[in-house]
Amino acid sequence: MSIKVLEFILLSVLLACLFIPVDARINFNYTLNYDHDGTSQYFGEEIRVKLVIDPGANEVRDMRIDILEDEALIDDTSFEEAKYPAGAPVNITRVGHTFFCDRLGVGESIALMFNAYPKTEMREEINVADVHITYTQLGERLENKEKLKARIADSYYFKLEKAEEEINRLKEEISSMESGMKMAKYVGVVGFIFIIICAFFVFLWYNEKKRRSIYIGEKLYDFCEFLEGIKKEIKERDLIRRIEDYENDIKMRKEYQEYEGRKSRI
Repeated sequence: MSIKVLEFILLSVLLACLFIPVDARINFNYTLNYDHDGTSQYFGEEIRVKLVIDPGANEVRDMRIDILEDEALIDDTSFEEAKYPAGAPVNITRVGHTFFCDRLGVGESIALMFNAYPKTEMREEINVADVHITYTQLGERLENKEKLKARIADSYYFKLEKAEEEINRLKEEISSMESGMKMAKYVGVVGFIFIIICAFFVFLWYNEKKRRSIYIGEKLYDFCEFLEGIKKEIKERDLIRRIEDYENDIKMRKEYQEYEGRKSRI
């Protein structure tokens, strides 16, 4: 191997070493917990968001964290912050949905927590917010961008949708049985109706905290109309009376009365 070739190889290795990127990145993690059943200490079906940031291998200075609301409403009163270890010389300030951190040393971290409420419950996944972080590390001004996505497939909307699908399925079964049905079959049909009614009320009771009264009132109103249609196909007075008793119970509910009053004014 000639001296010139050897010199070229050594120079190439030297240049490659000079251009190896320096490890200058923060670590960013987040968790999102959707309180679909209303069991947390907070109000409503909130999404509890927790962001954790540490500087990685090198100290960070002049950090700015912008939390940009997207498909969820952020509760400004729910913001909390913490630093680890507890006595670390880290100063955190907040202006609206923006946080400022003066410095963050190796082995230190900060956590930001807040609640957000979905703007819609009609999608299985939403983007709660965008997080934009800028900071100085090893003399460079760097940035991180993250999307906070949460699954809300357990929301009240999807539970009610599943219940409605089951009711519609039973309606179709009842409709297919109507032709040439004898009285014994009518009793079986009414048994199905009573099961639907019981399941419907159990479902409404279980979701009492989440209910929107106008929406539930509409469902109760539609259900009464469905029962009226069944009554027209039944000749047995005793069975009709029992269905009417259930109808009266439904019509006594506050949600039904509010919806009926609202409908009469339109």
